[in-house]
Amino acid sequence: GELSRAHAFVYAARQLILEDERLSVLNVSAHENVPLSSVRFQSTEAGESLRRFLIDHVGALRMKKIPRVRGHENGTNLYVIELPNDRDAAEVLLQARASIPTEGLAFHLNQVFFLDLIPNDPLFPELYGLHNTGQTGGTADADIDAPEAWDMETGNPNVIIADIDTGVRYTHPDLQSNIWVNPGEIPNNGIDDEGNGFVDDVHGWDFGYNDSNPDDIFGHGTHTVGTIAGQGDNGIGVSGVCPRCKVMILQSFVPGAFGPGAYASDLVASIYYATDMGAHITSNSWGGTYDSLIEYAFEYADLKGVLS
Repeated sequence: GELSRAHAFVYAARQLILEDERLSVLNVSAHENVPLSSVRFQSTEAGESLRRFLIDHVGALRMKKIPRVRGHENGTNLYVIELPNDRDAAEVLLQARASIPTEGLAFHLNQVFFLDLIPNDPLFPELYGLHNTGQTGGTADADIDAPEAWDMETGNPNVIIADIDTGVRYTHPDLQSNIWVNPGEIPNNGIDDEGNGFVDDVHGWDFGYNDSNPDDIFGHGTHTVGTIAGQGDNGIGVSGVCPRCKVMILQSFVPGAFGPGAYASDLVASIYYATDMGAHITSNSWGGTYDSLIEYAFEYADLKGVLS
């Protein structure tokens, strides 16, 4: 039958993720792919077996460290490994699990996750979920009682919600005042001012394209940001659930055969960034099959007090 996006198991056919608790890889940095020929490995049994497998057996081409905010790295490094054209990640994964010592080293498929679908009807965001009067034929008051909640609280600009999605259209008049601004970063000076490992991350980061401009080329993220924190009581457009909160923008999606998709590696990096940069909540309007690295990232966020 037709493959359903919601239940499709899709992975990057030429990418693996290496989980390295032994810190066997010595000189691969984040944000850039390094040729395997220039990678140095620890002179240990694990490091040597890893080198032999990746270079001699697989012929892997390049690898990149999944970025973390500097100073928040733990004892495990994650790397995306690019395979040759004639290698399939699922087959190499089975070979790796049979060839590499399991203690401290693990390989994962770089799975693809998809956006939760929304109608493209421009009248869809009529806010019946916030305040339902039966305006679309539904049951009156089957909503979240947003106006009643706003009588008590309209949000706090010190609350940061990280939207892990397709970015945002910054010029949207209902959103621009509620976009998070990194207090330690000077815009567009080409310098990592606060030393977190990300240059010019003024409003967040684009992990899908690895740059500091998480602009929305798909539209989905602008919709979710509006639902979260569209500016309220300004006579324009709509009001978000938390109309005074700030939204950190983490773009993770790229075009694909099934529509916009995000690799697990980019979603993991987004969750870590949100957690390490002070977000209180993450919004995650996407889904796919179970992935242990995604679960671990959310567990890390939970340990740091982030609601996901």
